[in-house]
Amino acid sequence: MRAVIFSGGSYGDPSFYKNELKEDDFFITADAGADFAQRLGVKINVAIGDFDTLDVKKIVADEIIKLNPEKDYTDSFEAVFLAKERGFSEILMFGASGSRLDHSLANIFLLKKAKDMGINLTLCDENNIVYITENELLVKKKEGYHLSVIQLTEAIGITLKGLYYPLNEKDAALGDMIGISNEFTEEEAKISVKKGTLLVILSKD
Repeated sequence: MRAVIFSGGSYGDPSFYKNELKEDDFFITADAGADFAQRLGVKINVAIGDFDTLDVKKIVADEIIKLNPEKDYTDSFEAVFLAKERGFSEILMFGASGSRLDHSLANIFLLKKAKDMGINLTLCDENNIVYITENELLVKKKEGYHLSVIQLTEAIGITLKGLYYPLNEKDAALGDMIGISNEFTEEEAKISVKKGTLLVILSKD
């Protein structure tokens, strides 16, 4: 069983998100994410946020947690913490990106925070699926998608297999763009690193 978080970023085609859902998902919304979840017909288990962008009276949920707007963490952070407290180690987050670059970056770095808490967090929208790894990750091929690997830290021993541009224990500093827009040559790619933190992004135009 996994938790699905609807964050307050941008959304497009509702059918894409419906197809990603499972019957036994536990649904958490972060602030304005509740609006899209309700339009999607999702039964919200917990709505959390300071609700500065959505009137809390418009939300129908099993549980509503209203946060003080003067807080240390974003609503998306609080939603992940909540999922952790409720016993979930697998989280899928929608609406993690949008017009606010600061919030988009905060959610990307939230992948690292979640990993440190023992949570496998994945960010997903209509054009991107974002993972993080500090050891080894297997990624299944998706038709029409490229795969990029970006270092969040200095990385030692990056190995890429099953891709058009393979690597074998390559070291890379933060900012070295050695893994952008790779292509699958096999049905599954293997990404590994001996030391460091990697973002792994499946993306399409």
